[in-house]
This record gives sequence, structure tokens and C-alpha cells, in this order.
Amino acid sequence: MTTDTGRAGNVEKSLFAAAIFLIALAAYMQYGAGDAGDKGWLLLAARMWLSGKRLYVDIFETNLPLIVWLYSLPVWLSLHLGMQDSQLLALLTLLAAGCSVALCDRLLRFHPAFAHDARKRAWHAILLALTFVFWTNISAFGDREHLFLVFAFPYLLRCSPSLTRAALPLSLRLAIACMGAVGFCIKPHCALIFLGVQALTLWRERSLRMLWNLENGIICAGGAAYLLLVWLLAPEFFFNVLPMEWVSYGAYSMGAARIMFFLPSLLILGVAFVDFRPRDVSPYRKDILYFLGICVFLLLYVFANNGWGYTFYPLNSMALFAVAWLWWEFRWLKREATARGTLTRRLSQGGYACAMVLGANILLTMLPYAIVYSGGMPMPRKQNIAADLLDVMKENHFDTFGGLSPSFKIWPVLARNAGAQMETRYHHLWMMPSFVLGNEAFIRKQAWVPAYVATTLAEDMDRNKPEVMFVDTSPEFFSTRKPLDLIAYFSSTPAFKEAWNHYAWMKRVSHCEDEGPNGKKVEQFQCRYDVFRRVR
Repeated sequence: MTTDTGRAGNVEKSLFAAAIFLIALAAYMQYGAGDAGDKGWLLLAARMWLSGKRLYVDIFETNLPLIVWLYSLPVWLSLHLGMQDSQLLALLTLLAAGCSVALCDRLLRFHPAFAHDARKRAWHAILLALTFVFWTNISAFGDREHLFLVFAFPYLLRCSPSLTRAALPLSLRLAIACMGAVGFCIKPHCALIFLGVQALTLWRERSLRMLWNLENGIICAGGAAYLLLVWLLAPEFFFNVLPMEWVSYGAYSMGAARIMFFLPSLLILGVAFVDFRPRDVSPYRKDILYFLGICVFLLLYVFANNGWGYTFYPLNSMALFAVAWLWWEFRWLKREATARGTLTRRLSQGGYACAMVLGANILLTMLPYAIVYSGGMPMPRKQNIAADLLDVMKENHFDTFGGLSPSFKIWPVLARNAGAQMETRYHHLWMMPSFVLGNEAFIRKQAWVPAYVATTLAEDMDRNKPEVMFVDTSPEFFSTRKPLDLIAYFSSTPAFKEAWNHYAWMKRVSHCEDEGPNGKKVEQFQCRYDVFRRVR
């Protein structure tokens, strides 16, 4: 028995060390990943805001301002420390994740199944660190959904059945509430998750009194104060941006291909819960059901966001988290059944299914890390285009630029590496696919949108006089598979046509003929830019 116990202890120590290594490796990769995903445009918006430009006037940002304010911290530090803003964002995100894990660890000291088991709490901390750092795609790390989960997770854990009535220290409750307030305010869609937590609590406790607590009060007060602040400081969001989002974001509906993003969570829950039985009773059961309820509302969150791939991160993470708790439950049930002499095959094998799911996710997550670390990932075409346009900026000593493009990937590179200022307000023309795909009735009814865009672009070119304009002239417009001549389209507005007379064609940068894997021709959008120089 002693030998078996010692062997099990050595295995556990090895697994613990391996988990620490994976977290450290992931942290290193996240630090060096740059501004993958949507982080580039948010860092650019923060850079423009710090330069004195006004949100929703000089910067036509689609998000509420909190995420720009948060991103302004790494940008401000980069201007004073000489480090890249994306690297500082990664470091600050790791710090926030560490704080979230620490708060959850303090919470578990009041959980009946974890309070007197430091080893189990340590594994729970490892689980959260793996979820926040290792299992997070490099394009999602530090983005809105990731930050939401990092900031809001202590509150979600606090509202679990085993901790709802726990008598927590005031300092801990305040920290959880303040982090939760930031998390739920990152995107308006996050309010759906907050309301879901209240619905689950009300359904479980059958009492409205359980909703009136310090944490909910601080989060609701913080949300109300935040909306009031936005109304006072940036009313243009409600009058200019929000109506345009309401009209045009329908073009980004969830297509059939995006159903693939459901597979991770479906496979995680489907395999792990094969041996799950509602009649089982354990100290973990109510919490597991609560986490599954959160998954339901996170699924609704995905649909509210039109099914964009990055919005699946909280859902998949919560599903993985629920599987880990189910593994602890199976271990507890197996131990109790063994003591009573009633151990069944289902209880004996249930934990193995959970362990298999967790192990498979670790192995699958390691694959992209291995590809990136070994240099086996080819240079994305957008980076090649950005490098070419950056050469144009440096060779001609341009200090200001503007852009007409459905993509935001290139502008942060020019702003950061050329030290240039973007002088047009649209970091990407997110509203235009609706007018490429829309029918004639829609286009006539909502004609004010492209007219507004063209007029404000003309204002930017007349007032700010960017030295060079980069225009996406790709054969296919983003997400539409149809062509769109942006200059001709906007020139139907007299103000834009007059402003554009100050620019002359300079050169073309094209990677449309690049070949992808197996010699196949790459997609024909975001592959060609024309360069126009200001001449008068």
C-alpha cells in the first residue's frame, strides 16, 4: 500500500510539474503572439484616443469605450517604456488572470468540498490557469471575451450553489464585485450572462432576497454609472454608431461553416457526461448543474453575437471547467461506493472519460503551439501586404495615412512600426458588406449609411490631409465573394468625390496570385491594395 501511495504521489507531482510547464510555455507564446485577432484594431483605437482623437467622432469604434480605455493602459506604457503595446497587453492580461485565479482560490476555502484540501485547491488553480492561459487561442488572449471570463469568473464561482450563502470577508466580496463589474461591462452582450446567473439563482433558491446582495448591487451600480458616463462623454455612440450597427451587422450572420465552432463544447460534454446520472448525489452535483446552466446562457451569448468564432471561447471554457468538476464528482462517488461495497462499472469508468477529454484537449491545444514554436506556420498573406505597405511608408517618409478597407489588420502595423498617425476614422468598413449583399429595397431604405460614411471620410481627408491613402481593391470584398469598387461607390457622394480629387494613384501592392497549401490559389479578398498619394 505504501509503495502504491508513493507511486501515485510521484505521478501527481509529475503531472503538476507538466501543467506548470505548459502554462509557462503558453504564457511565453501569448507574450510573443503580437496583436493577433481583433486586438490590433483595439490597440490602434486606444493609440488614436491617447493622441487626442475623440471616440465615435474621430475614431468610429464599434465597441463601447471600456475596452478602449482598458487597452489604453498598455499603449500608454508602451509609449513610456519602449516596449510593444501587444506585449504589454499580454503581460497585463496574465496579471489579471493571476488575480482571478487567486480570488477563486480564496473562494474555495469556503467551499465544503475544497475547504480542507489544499491539494485539491492547487489543482483547481492549475485548471483555471490552463483555461485562462494555455487553452486560450492566441487571437483570443486579451480580447473582449477572454477578458470578460477572466474578470467575471470569480463572481460566477461565487454564485455557485455551494458558495451563494457562504459568509465571505468583506474585502473578498468587494474584490469579486469590482472585477465582475469590469467584466460584465466589457460588452453589452455580457449582461445576458449576468441575467442568466440571476435566473439560475432565483430558480434554485426560490427567493428574490437572494438577488439583493453586495456583489449584485456593486455590479448593477457600476453598469448604470458606466452607461451614464458613456452618455455624457460619448453620446455619439448612441446617435451615430449604434443605429449603424443595428442596420448593418446582420450581414455577419452565422453561416453553416460556423456550426463547426460548436463541436468542441459538444464533444467535451457529450463524451464526459456519458456516465452522468441525475440520481447521483455528491457535494459537487449542484455546482455542476449550475455550470451547465451557465453554458446554456453562454450559448445564447454566442447567438447574440452572430456566432463569431471568438465568442465561443467562454462557452468552450465553461464546458471544460464543468468536465473537471465532474471528474472530481466521479472520484468522490467511486470512493463512497467502494467503501459501501457497491462500486459499479459506470462509476469506475466515469472518471476515465473525463480524464480522457481533459487530456485530449491538452494534446490538441499543444498542436498549434508546436506549429508556431517550430516556425512551421507560413507567413499570413496580410502580413506580407502589411510589410509591403510599411515599405511604402518608410521609403516616402509618410507620417500620416488613411485607409479604405474592410480589414483592420494592416493599420496597426503601419501606426506602430512607422510611427505614423491614422487620419481616417474607419479602421475597417464593417458596415459595407450589408450593402454588397443587400437587396435593392434594403439599399434604398438604408442609403443614409454609405452616404454618412462617404461624407465623414471626405471630412477626414479635407481636415486631416493624410499624406497617403491605401484602398482595398481586391477582386472580392470581404465576406461577400462579390467585387466592390470602394472609390467609385463612395464617389457618388459629391463631398467624397471632391476630396478624392486631391489624391493620385501611386502604385499597387498585390498578393492575389499567392499560392496556398498544395498549390491552391488563395481566397481573393484582402489581397490587393492600391496606394494613392496626396498631390494638392
